[in-house]
Amino acid sequence: MIEAGFAGFDLGNWVAIVGPAGMPKEIVARLNGEIGKILREPATRDKISAQGFNIVTSTPDELAAYLRSEHEKWGKLGEVSGAKVE
Repeated sequence: MIEAGFAGFDLGNWVAIVGPAGMPKEIVARLNGEIGKILREPATRDKISAQGFNIVTSTPDELAAYLRSEHEKWGKLGEVSGAKVE
């Protein structure tokens, strides 16, 4: 991307678990906590790491901020490149 003139674009893969809009904050917090516990278990970490992934956990607010920044960043790239969804 840098060679193409687009600095600041990470082309790495990532996975997030999201729920429907309007999900009650108590449920979001509970799911986040339980999923975090599972991801901290050594057996889970070993299986995920063996597939070449790094585990990074965050809060729901951190994920929301990251998703907003990615949407903004990639949206700008689409505008600049003239790419269209067909």
